[in-house]
Amino acid sequence: MSEAAGRTFAILLGMLFVLGSGASPQQPSAPSFKDTTALPDGVVGDRIRSVIEVINSGSPDRIKRFLDEECAAEYREAAPLEEHVAATLEILRETGGIDFYSVRTYAPERPGRTVIVLKDRAQGRWWGLVLRLGEAPAFLVTVVGMDPVPPPAGRIGALPARGKSRQG
Repeated sequence: MSEAAGRTFAILLGMLFVLGSGASPQQPSAPSFKDTTALPDGVVGDRIRSVIEVINSGSPDRIKRFLDEECAAEYREAAPLEEHVAATLEILRETGGIDFYSVRTYAPERPGRTVIVLKDRAQGRWWGLVLRLGEAPAFLVTVVGMDPVPPPAGRIGALPARGKSRQG
């Protein structure tokens, strides 16, 4: 095999590795889920409401207060304050604001994660706000992420955003 053919083969092999089962004609079935359109009671519901409010506020001061009062130290210290603020403001710029739709539970279960389904105001896209919360009673935020999700069953709206993922 020539050197050029060997490189081509290596690139193709690498692409197949990266694509994984996506290159196979048999796709695994999508996970099943159930959406509950009410916020949980108590501190967990308060945290969800607060994250949405902080994103929609567009206020660096409100973002900083949220980090100080409602987030665990490991989350606050995972990035400089300016990066937390910039990432949150970027979500607002991209979405035009977000509105709560539901809390999504999956089968099989995804322990330790709360997935909140949101609809953005700019283009009507569906997003999953992924929260990990610390232990009771404080339930401080330890992880926040935002990824596109399929629309809720029976809902008409824009398709989920492709290739966009936000970690805050």
